[in-house]
Amino acid sequence: MRITNTIMMNNNLANINKNKIQMDNIMTQINTTKKIQRPSEDPITAIRALRLRSTYNEIQQYKDRNVEDAESWMDVTKDALDGVNTTLENIIYYCNQGVNEYQTIDEYNSIIETLKQYREAIYQSGNADYGDRTIFTGYKTDSTLTYTSDNSNVSYEITENFKFSDIETLNRTVGVKEADIENYQGTSYVTGDITNEALHIARLSYKNIDNGNLTITINGNPVNVEERSLETFTQNGESVYETRAPYEIEDDTVYYIPETGELIFGDDVYNSLVDGAFSVTYNKTGFEMGDLMPEHYFDCIKTETVGGTQKVTEYTAKDQKINYTVSFNQTLTVNVQGKDVLTHNMGRDIDEMIERTEDVANAIDKITRIEAKIRETTDETELAVLEAMLEAAELEKSYAQDNLKNSFASGIEKFKEHQQNVSVEVSDLAARMQRLEMISERLSQQSLTVEELKSKNEDTDLAQAAVEYNAISDVYDAALSTVAKVVQKSLLDFL
Repeated sequence: MRITNTIMMNNNLANINKNKIQMDNIMTQINTTKKIQRPSEDPITAIRALRLRSTYNEIQQYKDRNVEDAESWMDVTKDALDGVNTTLENIIYYCNQGVNEYQTIDEYNSIIETLKQYREAIYQSGNADYGDRTIFTGYKTDSTLTYTSDNSNVSYEITENFKFSDIETLNRTVGVKEADIENYQGTSYVTGDITNEALHIARLSYKNIDNGNLTITINGNPVNVEERSLETFTQNGESVYETRAPYEIEDDTVYYIPETGELIFGDDVYNSLVDGAFSVTYNKTGFEMGDLMPEHYFDCIKTETVGGTQKVTEYTAKDQKINYTVSFNQTLTVNVQGKDVLTHNMGRDIDEMIERTEDVANAIDKITRIEAKIRETTDETELAVLEAMLEAAELEKSYAQDNLKNSFASGIEKFKEHQQNVSVEVSDLAARMQRLEMISERLSQQSLTVEELKSKNEDTDLAQAAVEYNAISDVYDAALSTVAKVVQKSLLDFL
């Protein structure tokens, strides 16, 4: 085969072009810091790059978004629970003081106001939010745990389930009627008229429910329920309770006291409930600011008027755990539900102490007013009536003070239990936070590892590329020199 100059020139130019292509590829790798520019250059590297980038993006999603959001949510929750725990500690301390130290009516009124503030502080913690999402309301993050204003237009049909252990044996005092203090002529008091009854009491979660809408079911059977109003008895001397006080209980009946939201069980009904359970269904219309919303706690049906149209919504009491996916195939519950930690019993236990304190304050007020009337009267008959009434009022005060001390003493144990429940939730939350921290650290390590693998797969080794570029450049220079010698020859040089 005859090799001509043209063939040699073409071959050399082709080789030089290949050399320039290699130089261009390496220069592009150096400029872009990437090994390949198109998948067709190295399909295996391209596929591996897609997989590593996808894994890296997932890790970043978990680490920078899901984990951080979960951490922030749980931090806010822990702060709120710590606030509740501090308030409960204050209440326990207050109960310890209250067993012995309080005497004057001003001190008792101070107790009432302080306990009301503690009650409000506990439930206000339940409205804590993170990023406009309420943290204690389960899935209903757009709703607060309590009413933030009075609402008289909303109505609920509520079903509460009770255990036998929810019934407490508590003392209730039947004292001097308010009406008798103002109209004492013709009245006659002996100390036997003042009683301190031991009663079997369960407390509904709400006071002042709708009249005539309360049903108690025991073992599937309804029981008799009779309403007894304290206000009617104490204020109206001519009421139907003139000879039958609200705490004089028939054995086969359950009594409802609307002012306190208490159910009082007669002995026969109480004995039939040993180790059993019962449910109570009732309607309540209108709620005050600070009342817990029933839909977060009970099976209930809500009826409200929206834009002139009646809207009915049914709620079912169930767990509403908010789970975050915080790593590959790993989920973590980030929320604590209000029904598990901010219960109605907390507020109702405070109500019990407030009501017993009010009993003492009212008894002292009665004594003060009776003593004033004694100083004003000169009639011997009226004086005898008032002095008997004063003796009865003094006995009422003694009973009320005993009940208050018992309430404070039992309050210490009750609020220690509430504090224990909160501590359990805090401990569980802390364990989840620790687990989340471990996951976050592991994700950080995974991120570094995948980023390193991604870099090795995609990024140019600049040192190696520089060496290769210099080698190809030397070859290119040598090729140009060689071709120059070939090209300068002509046919005349061979003649």
